[in-house]
Amino acid sequence: ITKNTIQVQVDNEDWTTLSSSLGGSVTSYTYTAGSANHRYCFRVSSTSAAGTSDYGTSEYIYTTPAAPSAVTGFRIIDTCYVSATATNIEWPDTYRWQRRINNDSPWVTITEDTTLSIIDDITSLSLMDEDRIYYRCCAIAPSGLAGSYSSSFKMTSALPRIYVWYDSTIPDKIMVNIPSGNDIKNVY
Repeated sequence: ITKNTIQVQVDNEDWTTLSSSLGGSVTSYTYTAGSANHRYCFRVSSTSAAGTSDYGTSEYIYTTPAAPSAVTGFRIIDTCYVSATATNIEWPDTYRWQRRINNDSPWVTITEDTTLSIIDDITSLSLMDEDRIYYRCCAIAPSGLAGSYSSSFKMTSALPRIYVWYDSTIPDKIMVNIPSGNDIKNVY
């Protein structure tokens, strides 16, 4: 082997040549341009008097994900519907959701088994506790590296009881009754 060529692919971008003249006896290469929240793949080809080989390609390497940019939610009766805005996260494998009661109690992991950035948290807490529930979320890459947690979200007062029905005499319409005088912060 007279030389080796090494290339990198960041996320789904085109391949970029890192070096096309590594010595034939070189068996390692250090890549220092990596950063968080990305997926990397490397490939190497070798050249000898017989010609240039096909590329040998590595598996994907995932770096630490970013923190979700926001966590929001609402509560109806004893179920909290919480979602993380995760459009800033590349290649999440799992989301870890945590809850705590009061701002000074320890965080408790609710789930780490979802690839979705939305959960339903059915709690046994009474409605008196609704203003003391906090949530946060982090993303976990396929490599197992967990990113930072989002800012915590304080669950506000429960939404009013909303009634939804369908009237067969009015096709293609769904009726929603929201009692007046309520401060609706989110509609999903």
